[in-house]
Amino acid sequence: MSSGTSTMSWLRRLVPEQGGLPLPQQATANLNVARCLLYRGDDAASERHLDRALELCMLFNLSALKGEVFEAYGN
Repeated sequence: MSSGTSTMSWLRRLVPEQGGLPLPQQATANLNVARCLLYRGDDAASERHLDRALELCMLFNLSALKGEVFEAYGN
């Protein structure tokens, strides 16, 4: 298993597909998954995770993290 695959498997554990209560740390996890996917060239999946990260930033008023999400959108 490559390092990138291992990283993604660990990050995806923090990002539930459906259900459950949202947690603030999931915003950071979604941002990091999006960054990995962007690096791998999967723009559509990256954008979905950025959308979710932004949604959670707004839900939990994570203004500092919101700037990082917008920066990732710019990339």
